[in-house]
Amino acid sequence: MTTTLPPGITKAATYPLARPLLPKIGTEYCLCVAPQTVVPQPILLPDADHVVLDVGAGSAVSFLERPSRNTTALEVRAQHGSRVHITTLQTLPLTASSHATKRAVVEQDAAVRWLDCQIGAKTATVDQQTVLAEHGASMRSIAVFAGRQDQVHHSTLTARHDAPHTTSTLRLRGVLHDRAQARAHGLIRIQPAAIQAQGFQQADILLLSPDAVAEPTPILEINQNDVRCSHKATVGQLDKDTIFYMMTRGLPRAVAEQRYIEGFLLAVLSPLPPALRDPVTTLVKETMRGAYEPSI
Repeated sequence: MTTTLPPGITKAATYPLARPLLPKIGTEYCLCVAPQTVVPQPILLPDADHVVLDVGAGSAVSFLERPSRNTTALEVRAQHGSRVHITTLQTLPLTASSHATKRAVVEQDAAVRWLDCQIGAKTATVDQQTVLAEHGASMRSIAVFAGRQDQVHHSTLTARHDAPHTTSTLRLRGVLHDRAQARAHGLIRIQPAAIQAQGFQQADILLLSPDAVAEPTPILEINQNDVRCSHKATVGQLDKDTIFYMMTRGLPRAVAEQRYIEGFLLAVLSPLPPALRDPVTTLVKETMRGAYEPSI
């Protein structure tokens, strides 16, 4: 990970997008990535209220966001053929609130990949919308959260297909303990022009307490017949047979349950390269270590 701007990435003096995706919020920080710029390591985004990323054609860049503010906004434009990865690690104190608004426009044959890990804040809200604006555009959003005490997680992930041969994947996975709550809304909207679009969404939430509450709501809005689109949603508890099997192999119950939870959360990260996967893996393991009492 790098904290300095590599060659080909510059801070813009003025707002770079032709049309704002969000109203301006507080301090604005704009980055422009020159065409054909490739940066192998994630770039740490500055601590700002409002970040705007304009990624040039053919570029491949990754960004890491560690918000310390209660309200943040992020806008992304992925130009023709670019690849943009954005990882967010939210670890605010449990006395704080967090509201993150994210918007992206993906142009021809470009791809945006979101990885959002929500651990902190008493109330954490994520409102993420991605528009697949041109032929061949794609997006993938992976959201991971862990709730404890009286935490409340609100996640709204939206993919809008405006053009043919576009692809979207929404994956949400979380665990809830104590009296924690989660409301997870996923929406894939297929517009009439989006011929042969493909969309898939899945939400899986694990309840570790009888007082925890989960409400996954997957929604498909399809306005074109020639598409492939589906969704899944599950809410469950620890698999007692798996825990028992792990204990027969010598693991104490607390360790077996901790590893089961870690594996459940981290399974969705397996397709990612280590540079993107490792920060979230480390954070999840640190959170799980000692955070949950074993069941009886």
